[in-house]
Amino acid sequence: MILKMAAVKFLNLKPSMYSRSVVLNVLGMQFYRTLFFYLRRVLRAPKRIKPQFAQYLKTLERDGILVIPNFFPEDVYNEIKEEYRRLSLEFRRDDSEIPFPHVDRMSFHDKRVPDFLRQHFLNNPILKELPRSFLNRNYNLRLEAYLVKIYCNQDELALPKNGGTNNLHFDAPLRVLKGFYYLNDADERNGPLQYCLGSQKRNSLKRLLWEYKLSVRYAFNRWNPDHQGEYLDNEPWVKITEGEIKAHELKEKVVSVKRNTMVFVNVGGLHRRGEFLEPGVRETIEVNYRNAESPRNDLYFLEKKFRSLA
Repeated sequence: MILKMAAVKFLNLKPSMYSRSVVLNVLGMQFYRTLFFYLRRVLRAPKRIKPQFAQYLKTLERDGILVIPNFFPEDVYNEIKEEYRRLSLEFRRDDSEIPFPHVDRMSFHDKRVPDFLRQHFLNNPILKELPRSFLNRNYNLRLEAYLVKIYCNQDELALPKNGGTNNLHFDAPLRVLKGFYYLNDADERNGPLQYCLGSQKRNSLKRLLWEYKLSVRYAFNRWNPDHQGEYLDNEPWVKITEGEIKAHELKEKVVSVKRNTMVFVNVGGLHRRGEFLEPGVRETIEVNYRNAESPRNDLYFLEKKFRSLA
């Protein structure tokens, strides 16, 4: 049983922001990890994209973010919105984060989610073609997707927020893709995503040296008994300073969008969740391709073979 649990844990491992080891980070592990992930992507045979989606891919590679308004026809949007609102009464609180803002969600694969809603996303050609070409790999696993509601009331506006997500960070030093479909408008008032355009590019010695310093800072802070930890109130293990923001010319773009907009984001670039300026809610459907880089995705052909023999 212990071996089975260890095997499952290994197969589902996803690349992290940094190595946890102080020694390895001091010895430059972040540089070697970045190089490894880069070579693993570019040395694979290219996954060509269909011509009608080529401009989407170009924009995503250039900016790190792609915004597609009016993603569905109006009647389909209304159908999705109505079902989302009905299901939202049964969302469960995400206890992995601190209380503010509140995050409620439901898996797309929950039996209460009707099949027609899943199919609008899981069979959507853009959600299949774009990730495949952008990541230059097939996504073999069941797609990780959630219906998500993020909200804050008047009394909670001034309270400390999640330090891990509300401060500038990247998810891992490689291409990591997420999609956010908005069912209501998102602007400065309800804490939308903020993204540093072009920050996904690790093509200079200056940037690589900076991430090396961040990795060392991360490792020392993580093992410092006086440090509160990454996901507590405003206390990330790595906080990017104002000086670093200026030195690397990081300019945050507030991703303000209208309802029925799909946003693809390379969260290997620097981003954060915005602050709620007034009471409100943000309603989204989130699609996460992070598992594409897990060993299980690479070895899924063996899993399918074993299942067929069982």
